[in-house]
Amino acid sequence: MTEQRRDAVSTIRGYNYQFDSTILMLLQMTDEQEITIEGVEDFDVASTNDVSEYYQCKYYSSERLTNAVIRDGILPMLIGFKSKDKPRGLSRKYHLYGYFKDSSPHTRQLTLQELKECLVRKEKQPSLDGASVKQNIVDIQSEMGISDPELLEFSNKLHIHVCDDYETNNQMTITELARALSVGIEEAKSYLYPSAFSFVAKKATNESLNSRKVKRREFLSEIKPTKAIISTWLLRMLGDSKYCASIKAQYFSPRNVEPDDRIFVIDCHASEDNSEILSCIYHIRKKWSSHASRRKPNSERYAPFIFLRNARSEQLIALKRQIATDNIQFVDGYQFQGAEFSINHILTPQSYENQISLRFLNSMEDLFLVLNSPGRPKLVYEFLIESESGNYPDGLRVVSVATKSIASIKSMT
Repeated sequence: MTEQRRDAVSTIRGYNYQFDSTILMLLQMTDEQEITIEGVEDFDVASTNDVSEYYQCKYYSSERLTNAVIRDGILPMLIGFKSKDKPRGLSRKYHLYGYFKDSSPHTRQLTLQELKECLVRKEKQPSLDGASVKQNIVDIQSEMGISDPELLEFSNKLHIHVCDDYETNNQMTITELARALSVGIEEAKSYLYPSAFSFVAKKATNESLNSRKVKRREFLSEIKPTKAIISTWLLRMLGDSKYCASIKAQYFSPRNVEPDDRIFVIDCHASEDNSEILSCIYHIRKKWSSHASRRKPNSERYAPFIFLRNARSEQLIALKRQIATDNIQFVDGYQFQGAEFSINHILTPQSYENQISLRFLNSMEDLFLVLNSPGRPKLVYEFLIESESGNYPDGLRVVSVATKSIASIKSMT
């Protein structure tokens, strides 16, 4: 690798490291705090009108944390302290934040003497005839006219944060994004991280200072995708078989012993094949109904709810007729022809004697009556082929899963 290419890679990594660190800071902030991206420093965090913290972010993979490196990082902050803090009496803190060669993560402050030593610059100056080189000592503290008491005050406001290397910092960013938005690591890496990085990069290029300001809540709202979007992204990225295995491991295998009311919403928009739909329903019944268990107490029994969204009326009738012909016991909330929907009927308890193993929902209205009914915790599994994700009650657990076909649902569940 040429020196020019090394410099380019180092510069790109430096920007990426700064943006990752900005994302981490956004995730750690309180809702009251506000960050300015590319403000006075690389990013500034304001807690109130009078309290601000300035962060200068550095990534030095080939340079150690020497006095010269510290000086380059803190000098702009020291100039700001001298010209702005003292006259206005503002409460500010300063942070040199980043990775340096051969350094382990830690946080430290400089003593007055250490800071004074950092502000001494040695310059080599060749003689006029070029025959010799002498060394000039430049005392930046004296040049700036900063007294020892002022320098001590600045040192008390200054923190040096030696952080993790590029890869570790990047992985930490992805992990914290996953935690903040309650998604899996793969989802955070594949969708959330690119979205968050793009958001920060775009903010950094805004000309207006106010346009570069953002709060944590706004940031999360802007980058938060719907589960359906994440699911579609993963399907495209992983391919059908790996995607189905991933969905099964994340959302189904860990929950196959929970006695929740599970509602399976299946998009039938693109399917005219009743045999394919029946095969999927029978698979769900086999995996997610306790009707075949002899010893399970009635209070712990469960049977899945099925809502075939976008199914035609005559198609739904034909499916139920075939299920009844196959001697499978089910309820749908309607006790007789012309009856109103009955919550009590759809929630008829399963027992080993009655063998109720499916609960059919005929409309969104019926679905919402069930979702808003008291009783067990409810969990919606929504399988999307073409239709948009449903608008469900706040606080409800919903897993929205993109799928290429109804047949693929069996591989997931």
